[in-house]
Amino acid sequence: MAPRRFEGTRVVAVRAALVCALVVPLLALSQGAFAATSVSDNFNRPDGTLGAGWTDMSDGGLAISSQVVTGTTSAYSGDIRSGEAYASDQSSQIEVTATQISGGQWIGPAVRAQNGGQDLYLGLYFWNNGSPQLMLFKRTGGNWTQLGASYPSGPLAAGTQLLLTVTGSTLSFSANGVVRITATDTSLTGGAPAIMAYGTPTGDNWVGGGSTGAPPTYSIGGTVSGLSGTIQLQNNAGPALSVSANGAFTFASQLANGTSYSVTIASNPTGQSCIVTNGSGTVTSANVTSVTVTCVTRTALHIQYLSKDASGVESYSLVSSNDGYGSHVLRVLRPTHPKAGVAHNFIYVLPVQAGLGTTYGDGLNTLQALDAEDQYNLTIIEPTFGIDPWYDDSSTDLGLQYETFMASELRPWVTANLATTHAEQHWLIGFSKSGVGGQDLILKHPDLFSLAASWDFPADMSTFSQYGAAQAYGTDANFQANYRLAQAFIDAHRAPFLMRNRLWIEGGSVFSADASDYDALLTSEGVAHTTGASQPIAHRWDSGWVPAALAALYRDSIAP
Repeated sequence: MAPRRFEGTRVVAVRAALVCALVVPLLALSQGAFAATSVSDNFNRPDGTLGAGWTDMSDGGLAISSQVVTGTTSAYSGDIRSGEAYASDQSSQIEVTATQISGGQWIGPAVRAQNGGQDLYLGLYFWNNGSPQLMLFKRTGGNWTQLGASYPSGPLAAGTQLLLTVTGSTLSFSANGVVRITATDTSLTGGAPAIMAYGTPTGDNWVGGGSTGAPPTYSIGGTVSGLSGTIQLQNNAGPALSVSANGAFTFASQLANGTSYSVTIASNPTGQSCIVTNGSGTVTSANVTSVTVTCVTRTALHIQYLSKDASGVESYSLVSSNDGYGSHVLRVLRPTHPKAGVAHNFIYVLPVQAGLGTTYGDGLNTLQALDAEDQYNLTIIEPTFGIDPWYDDSSTDLGLQYETFMASELRPWVTANLATTHAEQHWLIGFSKSGVGGQDLILKHPDLFSLAASWDFPADMSTFSQYGAAQAYGTDANFQANYRLAQAFIDAHRAPFLMRNRLWIEGGSVFSADASDYDALLTSEGVAHTTGASQPIAHRWDSGWVPAALAALYRDSIAP
């Protein structure tokens, strides 16, 4: 029998009890064969076997289902690329899909696969029962040996490219071009690139190569219109491209045939909002020039005082083309008898509903009932929105640019109009969707927001359409590249959060597991944070979690 499980971070090696009677003939540089530079397969064909160009491993073959490749057994399955001949120096790359793996499942690229897949080098993405890792293995005669150390990847975003290369005796396993594991081994030569899985995980857009030359690559670009400043664009969450003029643009990094691309906006021009159309697809042996970016100039933020109620809550009329559409209410509560010796700060209460909805309680009223404004010397600010807010910039609706509104409009207005010392910190507090939003805002704008507290929020959210969020994000590409709380996102934004606690998180009755997973991800990335004990209480503002959040925010605000 073949090995069935991982133990800790090592594979349990179980010697084969039966000798496989069938050995799949593999590639040799024989008469009539040719050496491959690069070959790809996007699996966009009817369900069934991988078909021409592939040979099933003796463990069992993979299958195509809904235009992705998937494992087919409760244990091992795999396919070896047999449509070309390969020298010993090889590469194999597979993309992670939006269907997250689970339990003990894994999937990954392999090189130098031979003997029906009983001999190969394999890089794999292993779910590890909720603590995802990247790992590198050698398989000889069906037995497994780990090479190098495991890398705690956390959950990987859809589109993450897992690449395994072998040159001579050197193996490199990378995610999105960043090498995570290297090792040297001389056991195997020859063979061919492959894909292998445990259980029924999915993968997509395979690319393999040999050693006869660099594979052809193609540029990604398009046109910008309506621009009056500088916009930052990204492809596949890679390095930002600054564009300061209307007309054509092209990213410096090129992609191999069969590789997916996803162009998104990293930051909008000052005073403008932009959207991307035709921003994602797959390279098909030609330069991509069809991406379009359209920018419009935003009208100035207009806030007008309306009234103050008997409890001291001020109401303002707020009009912003980023917080569309129409007029919205902004509520403010200032301290009247602040506790002596406590510095004045701001706290933004982030609603989870449109308008002044109170299905899940009232955030400002909850803080007021705790006398937070005086006990912590806080000016409390609560904006409202036209749709349920996720605190992102929509990629399809220029009237739903809530991240831009919070960071570029509301935060400067608060400083200009409500500051008393001009040394105030700006705190964020929210739960559920506004818990996700609070994490996104502070991680993307660490210079604007000082601390964030997020309670019972869907940190494991993997697609833009979950929990009714499709209208807010616009496209899954926008969510994956700019807002998903995954390893790649934390990797890109963690630097200002390594030395000092600026994040407080805690689970509740709905998203306890998500909070636990996010805690593990932050820890694996070295992000300093505080995690409270999950409380199985109602998913509301007023269920009892806010006092602990406020206390944690205050402690972190005065920490050296």
